[in-house]
Amino acid sequence: MFLTDDFGPVGWCEMSDGGAKSAPHDRSEAESASVSIEVVDAIEIAEILEFFADWLRAEPDHARTLLTSPDLYGAEDLATDLDRLVNLIQTAPIGP
Repeated sequence: MFLTDDFGPVGWCEMSDGGAKSAPHDRSEAESASVSIEVVDAIEIAEILEFFADWLRAEPDHARTLLTSPDLYGAEDLATDLDRLVNLIQTAPIGP
């Protein structure tokens, strides 16, 4: 499930039972949440996000045709958000 607010994409959350719930709208609540994944999976996710960010920048006209509201949230906006997520993954602390 993908959610948006007045400022653009917010996110989604799938439950283990297959259902979905909305992502928190309070940014401080979202920032304090934690997620545990395997390091190998985090690396793969970061590589996929980098691939999409590079593709969006290399093919902006094609990417624009795929976005539902390119004037509000364009390919460069999405690529910038992907870069931010990659940075968060790459700088996340590794723990048990």
